[in-house]
Formats: sequence, C-alpha cells, structure tokens
Amino acid sequence: MKLFDGIKIIILSLFYLGISMPLLSNAAAPAVVNVSGSVQTGQILIITGTNMVNENKANWDPFFTSNANASGFEGSNPASDGYSAIGPSDGIYDSTVKIMGNKSVKFHVNGSSSNCPNGNLTSYNAMAAANGSGSVWYMRAYVRYHSADGTWPTSQIKMLYPWAHGSVEYEPFDSTGNLPAQMDLEYPGAGGGLVSHQANIPSGQLLNDRWYCTELRIGSDHSVQAWVDGQSIHTGTSTDDSGNPYLLFGIVNLCGTGSSFSLDNWVDGLVLSSTRVYPAAVVEISNNPTYGSGTKVYQEPVYLSDSSIQIKVNLSGLGSGPYYLWITNNQQQRSGTYSLSGGGGSNVTPQPPGVLTAH
Repeated sequence: MKLFDGIKIIILSLFYLGISMPLLSNAAAPAVVNVSGSVQTGQILIITGTNMVNENKANWDPFFTSNANASGFEGSNPASDGYSAIGPSDGIYDSTVKIMGNKSVKFHVNGSSSNCPNGNLTSYNAMAAANGSGSVWYMRAYVRYHSADGTWPTSQIKMLYPWAHGSVEYEPFDSTGNLPAQMDLEYPGAGGGLVSHQANIPSGQLLNDRWYCTELRIGSDHSVQAWVDGQSIHTGTSTDDSGNPYLLFGIVNLCGTGSSFSLDNWVDGLVLSSTRVYPAAVVEISNNPTYGSGTKVYQEPVYLSDSSIQIKVNLSGLGSGPYYLWITNNQQQRSGTYSLSGGGGSNVTPQPPGVLTAH
C-alpha cells in the first residue's frame, strides 16, 4: 500500500456564531465513592463516583452542539457526525479503543515516504469555517498512537492543524526517527515563514497505547498556546490571525518513514470552543492529604466518565505512602481528599471543593 493511500484524515467543518455564554456557576463538584484495584505503579485503579467529568459545553462551537455525537465520534460514521473527509477515505470509528463514550476515530498509515507534501494534502471537500474576525479558538483532543516498529516520522506528522492563512501546526516531533519526547509547534513568525518551537512532553517520551490530552489556542490576537495533559508547554506570538480555519486532525502530512513503518492513531473527545476546554478530568495522587502540599503526580487516564474512571497508577517520587487522590473535573471543580489504602481506599474529611483558578 502506498503511504498516502493509507492516510485517513478528517477535516472539521465548523461555523462559529460569535455568541459567548458565561461559565456555569453552579457546577457540581466531583465526589469519589469508591476505589478498587491495587495501589501500585502500573496497576489499574477503578474509581466510582459522581460528576467526575461533568463537561462544560457552554462555549463549545455550534458544530458540536448541532452534532451531538461529533466530539466522541459516537455516530455510525464520520459523515453522520457532520465531518467531511480529506484524502481517499474517512477515519474508521473504533469501538474497541476509546477514552470516553463508546467509540473513537482511528487512522492508519504504513510504508515509506521521503517526500513531504508540505501542505499539498490531496483534494478536500469541506465548508469553510466562518467564525469571522476578532475570534479566539481553543481546541482539545485526546490522542493515542501505536507505532508497530517503534519508529517515528523524521519530518512531519501534524496532529492538530488549524489550516488558514499561515496556519499553526501542532505535532509530536522527533527528527531521529525515535518515538518523540517533544511536541513541535510551527507558525508564522515576525520575519515571515514558519518558526518552530519544540517543547518537552511533561510525562517524557511518547508511549504506545497511552492517551494524551492535547490542547491548542490560536486567535486573531496572534497568541498561540499549547497544553499536554493539562500542563502548559508553550506560549508564543504568531503573525497569523487564524480568522477562518479548517481544523485538520489525525495523521496529517506524514513524511520521513521507512518501509517497515506502520502507525495507528486514535482521536477522541475532540472539541473546539471560544474558551479553554480543559481535560475532561484530571486525576492526581499525592503523599500529602492537603492539596498543594507534598508531591502530586498526574495519573494516566484509561477511561473517563461521570460515574467511573480508570487510571494507570504512577507513584513515582511519592515514597512508600500513605497516598491520597483527587479528581478535577472539566468545570475545574475538585473533589475532596480520598485516602488510598491497600486494595483501594476510604474517604477522609473532604476539603471544601471549589472552582479552581485557571492555569
């Protein structure tokens, strides 16, 4: 199979109404009811509770409110969820791998390529976004990769690509062909042409079959900002106002691969909004019962929902315990402290949860 015959890219057809709604002020804080599983690094914990995701959709782009299944790819196919395709075919909906809901969208590419198309993606069919001038865009997508031979493209593999004017490119990057430890952002600089900025992935080298929460901000104020797993990794200034972008996502402009290269890419929880979207939920474990004291460690999400969350435990740097757990939902409400012990844990007196300061 030729490389680009295998590329499946979806382009988001969006229409922005320019109406800004206030954040919900009566958001319900998450409550942890029970934790089951072994509290050991690498083990899966299952957390049950309430309001643990509680997505705030107030400022989501109307595309997602009009197409209720689009964010989670829950419909029968991309076309049914309002998407249109670039390249020879749509992405394939996958019910076996997901971070939220019942499905994700899966892309696949294999084979060698040394010729980077540099924006010549093949023909496309989509409506232009119509958000108008003076707009700011925030994007969020959970992404997961599996490289069959452990190699990576040495040139481009755009992940989120708001394609307009000079455009902003957001991609996992490693010029040596190894699995990347950095994210690369490219956008028009003051001198004209693209400038490139590499930032470390907070958790280290990208791992196969791990979900990463990626966020990107662009806008007519020329500010660019990117996050991974809720942590800011880059802030910069672009000469592109990104006024009317198409949003390309998945495997975009991939090049610089060998003949044995084979890559799967899943995307879930895709959102575009006029305000920052934030992760659907963040789970942290600490060695101190007071949030903000001691060492806190972000926990890799395996599955996220309002009533049940699964994480892959990471106790690095936390010593021998005892350990304490918190959940911050999408509306930036934090749960009370949950004390972990043995095969799960027990509630302790909760700290008053409240709306967190944006970061």
